[in-house]
Amino acid sequence: MAIELQRSLDSRPTPRRTAVLAPLIADPAAARNRIVTELRSAWDLLIAPSWPRIDELVTADIAHRGAVIARAGLAAALDDLHADVHSDGDTLRVRGGDPIALDLAGAGLCLMPSAFVWPLALIVRDAGWPPTLAYPARGVAAMWTEPPAPPDSLARLLGATRAAILADLANARTTSQLGHRHQLAQATVSEHLAALAGARLLTRRRDRREVRYQRTGLGDRLVRADTDAATQEPSV
Repeated sequence: MAIELQRSLDSRPTPRRTAVLAPLIADPAAARNRIVTELRSAWDLLIAPSWPRIDELVTADIAHRGAVIARAGLAAALDDLHADVHSDGDTLRVRGGDPIALDLAGAGLCLMPSAFVWPLALIVRDAGWPPTLAYPARGVAAMWTEPPAPPDSLARLLGATRAAILADLANARTTSQLGHRHQLAQATVSEHLAALAGARLLTRRRDRREVRYQRTGLGDRLVRADTDAATQEPSV
């Protein structure tokens, strides 16, 4: 910990930072206790209230990358991570930051989707950690947006709640995630999902201990029907 604090101070040794960090560097035990306390407060105040959305974002990114790797290979998944990340044969290039070269032979590379690194892609190469590439998870820009409103015609057909759930399943989500996003009890969400799945508007896929739901092609066409109709030129 003292090493990390010293590195932080060396990166920007302003008088104010020195006054805060120097005593902590001199007393690692006190530094540990203070940092743990601050991290717990940061978690409770800043992260915990938004954790369901963050978890949903990261989990969806992992599922997407896995599908890309299975369909098109690792190079395609790497090239799709970030505008500054490109694969070139057996070399992975990341633009920005200090020029460094890492030999990953035998070490592997950990890909870490994040809600906090946007707009950058960062290489983590600290001792004791596997080489890691942290990148913005897909959809991070829309993480704080509200669920999309369903088309009026769809709400009249299915009911407002069921239509809202269907409109919100362009990406795969769990029952608990849908309950959180729409402020519904999980039992209520499950009832709506069963009805939509029975109409072949949803698919379900088990992901470890969770089941994720996503619209089928038929569900997509039903959600888009209102928009598509509005954009068609009137016949004469």
